[in-house]
Amino acid sequence: MKKRKVFISFYYDQDSKYKDELIEFSNKNSIFINDSVGENDIDGDDLSDEEIRKIIRDKYLRDSEVTIILVGRCTKHRKHV
Repeated sequence: MKKRKVFISFYYDQDSKYKDELIEFSNKNSIFINDSVGENDIDGDDLSDEEIRKIIRDKYLRDSEVTIILVGRCTKHRKHV
């Protein structure tokens, strides 16, 4: 079976451990290729919200084949999820 490029969207402060567990499970079982934003991939200090969204869209989402959204208690309040 072909491994798909997967983008995982999540609230970093509260759900990153679940993203890490999902990626670890995938790596052990050769399920998908992680194509998500890493912890220090985007330095948002000097960027507008629109610039951050553009980077995510053009550099990560455009090349991914599947999107997984991890939904926690506060996900709906995050502007980039």
